[in-house]
Amino acid sequence: MGGGVVHQCKHPANALALGLARGAGQTRGQCRMPKRKNRHIAVGGQLPPRFLPAERVQTVQRGGHVHIANGSTGFPLGCAWKQQGRILTTPSHAMHLVTVVSQRPRHRGIELSDAAAVGREGGCNAQTHAAIWGKNRSAPTYLRFMNAYLVDGVRTPIGSFGGTLSPIRTDDLAAHALRSLVERHPNLDPMMIGDVLMGCANQAGEDNRNVARMASLLAGLPQEVPAETINRLCASGLAASVHASRMLHMGDAQVVLAGGVEHMTRGPWVLSKASKPFGRDMELHDTSFGWRFINPRLDALYGTEGMGQTAENLVDLHHISREDQDAFAYRSQMKAAAAQKEGRLAEELVSVSIPQRKKDPISFEADEFIKPGTTPEILAKLRPAFRKEGGTVTAGNASGLNDGAAALLLANEDGLKSQGLEPLARMVSSAVVGVPPRIMGIGPVEASNRALAKAGIGFDDLDVIELNEAFAAQSLACIRSWNLADDDARINPNGGAIALGHPLGMTGARILLAAARQLQRTGGKHGLVTLCIGVGQGYAAVIENVQR
Repeated sequence: MGGGVVHQCKHPANALALGLARGAGQTRGQCRMPKRKNRHIAVGGQLPPRFLPAERVQTVQRGGHVHIANGSTGFPLGCAWKQQGRILTTPSHAMHLVTVVSQRPRHRGIELSDAAAVGREGGCNAQTHAAIWGKNRSAPTYLRFMNAYLVDGVRTPIGSFGGTLSPIRTDDLAAHALRSLVERHPNLDPMMIGDVLMGCANQAGEDNRNVARMASLLAGLPQEVPAETINRLCASGLAASVHASRMLHMGDAQVVLAGGVEHMTRGPWVLSKASKPFGRDMELHDTSFGWRFINPRLDALYGTEGMGQTAENLVDLHHISREDQDAFAYRSQMKAAAAQKEGRLAEELVSVSIPQRKKDPISFEADEFIKPGTTPEILAKLRPAFRKEGGTVTAGNASGLNDGAAALLLANEDGLKSQGLEPLARMVSSAVVGVPPRIMGIGPVEASNRALAKAGIGFDDLDVIELNEAFAAQSLACIRSWNLADDDARINPNGGAIALGHPLGMTGARILLAAARQLQRTGGKHGLVTLCIGVGQGYAAVIENVQR
């Protein structure tokens, strides 16, 4: 979301009429610049229509200022010499609209202050101009901030721990998702892919040394296409997608591939080196299971409980019963089973060929972690897994250890046009927050609140909510904090991670794709995608259906 304020300079000789659109109003503010004759912030007023297509802009009044409600319109930015004024709008709600007038032809570039200074006071400085554009170089004529769109996506079926995907290397699994996605778009020029961003949480085994780059090369993409692996634990796949949208927003690329991969079955054991030769302080860890090589200071300051224990902490804080957790888990299983039976999950999937020792390869075509035979009675018989005395979190009301990969195709307006692509959903806003590590599962609450505020909508405006089900207890704590019903039909309508599984680096990309497909399927407008994150964070993004 963009936002901004046009301040008015008090120096008539240097005033330059800039405005927002056809009677949107004028915003007046004291010029903050030193009273030099060569640099001043421009006047707020009426902007010629050719500079600002009014039909693409919405304005709202806040505290006497006029703000832009659509921050991706792409206004010209350039010389502020005499009547050739331009304004800059940014996708950040913290930046204000700023332009600078120069009365010297040899210095006709736009000077920008840092975001914080602009957000508070307007203002500009020559040092920032020199750092951005070069000391003796004018600013470019145009700098556009564009919309970022999710165009398409695919994912592999999710495998159980030690299940069907076990023989497939992690980097090969990621490569398969990327290759399958690109093959769906034969008119896409691979050289137009500006970057490949993939989330991965482990990175201790076959996913080491930038698995995104290895997967990109293994997928057959040109070696000129760069790639980066992003690790925000459970939200890595969503973080990769948001980073991609920022690149597209800024015009750093026209097309970006994003996604995520996790192969928890193939996560290696790791052995630390002793602090002294032949010392006995070596540690051995299974990298599929959370914490390893814990810093004692971090443990003392914030705690380093396992994820299941953090869910039990939320049970204590929010008084969530075992029965409510099991009921939530049961609904997840039933929704996933129905979605699989009716073919809704198949819309997201690409099959994986699994080699066999003495037989022909088999085709892995459906999520195998779903348990359609689950009953409330079966769930009630399971023992607590993380707290022996009084525990309520079980294997049945928690997500599993799983394998899978997903790939997403994103583009901005230029990419859509140049590559002949049709958008599925617009990336509207996102937010990430930190929370106490001991209750990391509550992270989606504030992250979602912030993302929705940036989008200018509330929970009543949402048509689908993809909340990652790390644990039923964690999910219920978030749902109740939002004052929603436990069984709100908008939440995970095709099942969640308790039923489908939770390959850490993949999940964020999976639920983003799931939300977009659900909006397309139902004709809904807005979707929320959100996850909790180990070590105490939350991530959320809002998307908008553009096929309504």
